[in-house]
Amino acid sequence: MLADLKTLPKLVLIVGPTGSGKSELGLRLAESKGLDIISADSQQVYKGMDIGTGKLSIEERRGVEHHLLDVKDPKEEMTTASFMELADEVIQREFEKNKDVVVVGGTMLYIRTLVLGMSKAPGEDTALRQKWQAVADEHGAEKIRESLKRVDPELAKKIEVNDAKRLIRAMEVFESSGIPLSQFQKEHNFKETKSRYPCVWFGIKPPKEILNKAIDVRVLSMMEQGFLDEVKTLRNDGVLPTMRSQLAIGYQELHQVLDGDIDLDSAVSVIQKKSRKYGRRQLSWYRDHKNIKWMEKGSELDLGTI
Repeated sequence: MLADLKTLPKLVLIVGPTGSGKSELGLRLAESKGLDIISADSQQVYKGMDIGTGKLSIEERRGVEHHLLDVKDPKEEMTTASFMELADEVIQREFEKNKDVVVVGGTMLYIRTLVLGMSKAPGEDTALRQKWQAVADEHGAEKIRESLKRVDPELAKKIEVNDAKRLIRAMEVFESSGIPLSQFQKEHNFKETKSRYPCVWFGIKPPKEILNKAIDVRVLSMMEQGFLDEVKTLRNDGVLPTMRSQLAIGYQELHQVLDGDIDLDSAVSVIQKKSRKYGRRQLSWYRDHKNIKWMEKGSELDLGTI
């Protein structure tokens, strides 16, 4: 049970698109205040997925404690509920020491669940989930997406065509409740739902052309650091391309390279394009959030004001 919100320290949330500099701003803030960082990134939770997720190395963390990195084997799935539970444990420990906690990440679902709690959407329906999983196994995720377009076109636009897990969940919710999952998500937003913690929000939003260039350069840097070899190592360790962890941008395309379905140059181009699109989508998630203090780059923030 959480204490009275008025007596608690706060979460300092740093949000924004991929490649915008969130990690560096989080480090600066944590260093200046002696705080810990929680990573709210759905891919950095996996061990062995370092280069392609932009995970900071031990040296790059500069002695700042980072939580919820490398907490799952890539053969396993990390649920949003598990993330919230683990993050809550860290926050409670730090709050007991009267210390704020810095939360850095681009996974909107993790951020929203941590701040607002779980959605009121119906829980798992095993029979429905198995039904739609069978459709995915036989016909592919695109078949599910076609069905979702008819009952929840708004959400269908937001889910990647190959993300069978989210597509199955969306159909499961609709068939069990008769209500589109997008409707539950609208009701579970930063306007309508009371925050579980006191929060201060900062966002980095570089100009479009600068962000796109930074993303393209970032992808090339990942390739130079050995991203392809990282995927080879995962495969050698028994991680399959169809596993949830491998549906992340970059991993999926490099698995296709290793399977001979696409050449490396084409894969890099696709990764850059998808990453730019994902960056735009990350910004759209926070479009209606009025409490975020936006800046073009993290260096603009006066840490003394926090």
